[in-house]
Amino acid sequence: MSRDKTDPLFIQGVQKTGTSTLVGMLNTHPEIFILYETRMDRSLVSKYGNQLLEGFPEARRFFRNTSDIGQPYMEFTRFLERRIPEFHYRYLGDKIISLDSQETHRVKSYRTIYAIRDVRTWLCKEQIIRHYRNDIDLIPPAIDYLRYVIGIHRYSNCLRIRLEDIVERNDQVLSTLSQYLDLDISLHADHWWQKIGQYESKNPKNLIKWFSGHASSKVKPDRLDTVVEIKSHPFWNDFLPLFDKYYKAEVFREFNINEVNADLAQAEDLLEYSPLPLDLCYKDITSKRFTAKQDTAPQGYFFRALRKINSIAKKSKKHN
Repeated sequence: MSRDKTDPLFIQGVQKTGTSTLVGMLNTHPEIFILYETRMDRSLVSKYGNQLLEGFPEARRFFRNTSDIGQPYMEFTRFLERRIPEFHYRYLGDKIISLDSQETHRVKSYRTIYAIRDVRTWLCKEQIIRHYRNDIDLIPPAIDYLRYVIGIHRYSNCLRIRLEDIVERNDQVLSTLSQYLDLDISLHADHWWQKIGQYESKNPKNLIKWFSGHASSKVKPDRLDTVVEIKSHPFWNDFLPLFDKYYKAEVFREFNINEVNADLAQAEDLLEYSPLPLDLCYKDITSKRFTAKQDTAPQGYFFRALRKINSIAKKSKKHN
């Protein structure tokens, strides 16, 4: 790969899978610029897209509906090279929130770093319960998440990063990213959680203030934020072997396309378990939101779901 060429690079995942952490980690490298949920492939300008336009109003023309997700970012790259030639990037792209594994491969197949985490803990995160209403029925989001984890194995130019590895094997993750991007990420990302948002005054990375609302990305990853104990249920018996087959695979892309397609079809059959509320699937959930100052307990849907779980557990103990 030419050092003078800028290639599109995307980080894709869904909330609570480590996407923000990966953005902060990679943006410590001077040759990488990952925007944050700007979605230049859409005409509707996002919150963070507006922050970018405050610094570069001429860049409005790059925001347009297109099925080639990489094209507007390549055009924006050429624009930056003219406006601020002192900054040059090997990679420029965006953070994409989506469970569609084809999001960055519709017209051309672009380099993508997929963020994933264990579905057991993802399903019971407060934000996920609130957005997907897992307290009512966790089957639809569980199937969509499974299809995402399976589907990413179809693309040969991509990388998969597990949240648990960021927390428990951070040095290994930095080494993997360095190899994938052919850049020494470790050199710049050492103690990356202390460097997020610390850029030169003229650096365009300063325009998007995503890190002000993501305090957990500035915390050293020294422990997992959620521990669960699941209940015995036929759904888990059918779902988890299929999920773990792809999630725990140490060698990415070790499955052939026919096997992937067959397992995607099998995932759809799990819809027969719907509706299945959260409280019927978990015995115990311990979850914390990490910030730079303190741990705070989640509220809202999570607490209501947790109270239901605790109530059922107490009744079970009385009967026993």
